[in-house]
Parts: sequence; C-alpha cells; structure tokens
Amino acid sequence: MSTIDLNLTTLPLDTKKEIIEQLDLRSIAILGQTDHQFKTLTDSLLLKIVQKIQSPSTQGSPIQQIKRHVEELYAKADELKDNRIKSLLDQPKTLKNVSFLQKFLKARDILILWNELLPNAPKLDQLKTCNDVIENADGFSAAFNQDKEQYITNTTYLSLVGESLTHIPLELFELSNLTHLYLHRNMLTEIPDEIGNLKNLTSLSLSENALKTLPSQITTLKVRP
Repeated sequence: MSTIDLNLTTLPLDTKKEIIEQLDLRSIAILGQTDHQFKTLTDSLLLKIVQKIQSPSTQGSPIQQIKRHVEELYAKADELKDNRIKSLLDQPKTLKNVSFLQKFLKARDILILWNELLPNAPKLDQLKTCNDVIENADGFSAAFNQDKEQYITNTTYLSLVGESLTHIPLELFELSNLTHLYLHRNMLTEIPDEIGNLKNLTSLSLSENALKTLPSQITTLKVRP
C-alpha cells in the first residue's frame, strides 16, 4: 500500500465525505478502490444519485448512468446561455459543482412556475447571482402551501411554453383542477410519474422537448401528449 493510500485510509469519515464532494466521477471511481470505507461511501453515494435521477438499472453501471446525467445537465445549462452560471460551467465537474448546478436549474424552474401562480413573484432577470435564484426559490413551497387550496381551485389553465424549463416542479402536479397544460418548446427530458395526478386534463402539449420516454401514468389521463 502506498503512503498516499495509507494516509487516506486513516482519515476521519467526515473528511472522506468532504474529499469525495471535491472529485469528479472518474476520480471517485478510483478513490473507491483505495480502502473499504471509501468504497462503501462512494457506492452509497452513487446509488443515491442514481435513485434521485430515476435512471433505470438497465442503462449501465451507476457511474455510466450518472455520467450521462451530468453530460445532459451541462448540455442544458450551456444551452441556457445564463451569465449567472458561466463561471460554474468553466469549473471542473466535481460532485459539489454538479450538485450546485442542479440546484440552480431546479430553482430557476420553480421561479418560472412561481411567476405564473403567485402575485409579485421575484423576476428571474432581476436576480443577479445563482444564490439569489436559489434563495428566492426556497420560499416557494411555503408561499404555495399557505394558499394551496386557492391555487388548486383557481388554476385550470397553465402555459409554460418556451421557458427553457429543464424539469417540471412537483408543485405543478398538485394543481389537480388543471384542464389545459402547455409545456412545449422547453428542455424537458422526462415527465414525472406525478403527471397522473392531473385527472382533469383535457389538453396537454409536450412537443418540442427532448423526452426519452413517458411514464405509464400518462395513459390514465383523458388526453394524450
């Protein structure tokens, strides 16, 4: 065993976790071979990521699945041409940076939905930094839940066309009175199973996205994409 390996194996568990966050996928795979505890940590981490991105096990090893997910994530981010993430896209694709990018993109999508539902919602173009976007999006769930019944009752039509959405915020699927939902011309690659909650839909548009598959729950709706 090398001196480097020996030093790594004697590190505290929390330190090992911090090290993993600063590595890219290739380095994580290599690190997992240095000692049993690192392997347990990296295997557990990769499994959690795979479960989070809902990638089928038939699509390859966890590393391969996550690599495809990361490539897809960065392709979407690059297409946005958003100056707030320009420097982030130039940095190494460490787990920490990938997680932050994903958090920003989800926060951005939440604010797009927020602007359709809530009065006086913060405007994306007025938020200067990634952290501004994330912090403002964090308040969405509380604001939404406070008047949820009102939004469910009043929202029957929703158009998020051409907004460059990278994912659909789950709050959207609580709007069970929706009859018309238009999501075409976005950057969606998947539709969550929760689409099946929208039992009253009579019109649904998902064209001009990059959808790979559709959830089986979509067949329970009164409409077809």
